[in-house]
Amino acid sequence: MRIVLGDVTVTNWSKDPLLTLSNTQQRKLTGAISLSRQMSALALRLLRDYERKLIVKSVDPQMAKDFFASGEVVKEALERYFGITKAMATFTTDLNTIIAKLTTTEAGLKNPFQIVVGNICDLDDIKDGIRDAFLEGRGHTEHANSARLLGW
Repeated sequence: MRIVLGDVTVTNWSKDPLLTLSNTQQRKLTGAISLSRQMSALALRLLRDYERKLIVKSVDPQMAKDFFASGEVVKEALERYFGITKAMATFTTDLNTIIAKLTTTEAGLKNPFQIVVGNICDLDDIKDGIRDAFLEGRGHTEHANSARLLGW
């Protein structure tokens, strides 16, 4: 199976007939791709606006209020999902890192890319699975593992 959905090539490397996509599944995947693109663009715009607001606020707090939204949603998301607050010494660096990684993610989602479906398993996959299972047993959270995999 090889289909193109929204500039995304989906290839099935497995001979398993259960890994084919029905028309409904294709529509759902196309919707997920579209929403991912929209969400990354929106998140990046909000983060960049928040960053600008902080810079303007350091010079003119009233102007920051007049020209930018409150930023409370961004502040809450940074605390909840990334564990960073403005009180942290590394806040600016952490914010810049998140913006840089989301910029890369958005660029990747905007351009054509490939999704490969199949039962591909090699020694590296087995090692990664064992390592992840071992780390989870030692109390690492799913979010920490996700952040580690993303390079954050």
